[in-house]
Amino acid sequence: MMKKLLLIGASVAALCAAAPASADGNNQSNVNQTGSAALATVAQTGSNGLSTVNQGGASNSATVNQSGSGAESLVLQDD
Repeated sequence: MMKKLLLIGASVAALCAAAPASADGNNQSNVNQTGSAALATVAQTGSNGLSTVNQGGASNSATVNQSGSGAESLVLQDD
């Protein structure tokens, strides 16, 4: 069985930031996982970000990095 890795981001620069974010607001993330051995990581900086991750099946992995204003992402995985 092949593991899935999905990287979605409005900006990869969020990974390189050394200082913690401050004064961010109105970010929302919904993560729903069924099955086994699922992993989801969501990092949001900025404002009004929306992220939804739905994973089913086994051994799915999702990483979402968002920054700026109004970033949106949707990840759906089944196995």
